[in-house]
Amino acid sequence: MEKLQATTLHRLIHNTTDNRWLRRLSYTIGGVMNDPILYWNHVALEANRADFTREKPEQGGPTLSSRALAIVHLAMYDAYAGVINDPANLPHYLSGLPSPPAWASPDEAVAAAAHATLCALFPSQKTFFNAQYAGAGLMDAGPSSGHLFGLEVARRLLEDRKNDPGASDTVMHR
Repeated sequence: MEKLQATTLHRLIHNTTDNRWLRRLSYTIGGVMNDPILYWNHVALEANRADFTREKPEQGGPTLSSRALAIVHLAMYDAYAGVINDPANLPHYLSGLPSPPAWASPDEAVAAAAHATLCALFPSQKTFFNAQYAGAGLMDAGPSSGHLFGLEVARRLLEDRKNDPGASDTVMHR
């Protein structure tokens, strides 16, 4: 694992002129360095697993479960893409998002977008999400421009997907 991490870090340092990629290595899961997307992916998958242990899951079944994970990941993507601001390589899913300030942190934007969507989709697990957010070292910083941008992305994405079909909806195929 350490060799893989060293190789990845070496590749990032030597194959990019954009130091924002280096900031993506700031999260830790169990002592292993990971990027914020992988960190929050892990949190989302754990939330999904925990949801299925409940008598009445909040996002039960393959339809709602995959929808919830898609929303979280789209929010993380748009938050990251918005801060990186490279539309040729990272086009937005949502249109009309405001531009975050140039100094906005992509890590904070991703964390805020993931945290907000997870809390909305799995409200019974908010304590777990708060602990994961605090574990990422972002609770003491207070609202920053990256954090506020991530919250806005989450709000707009949840609004955009509010009319998706639910588990009780049926689609007739001919």
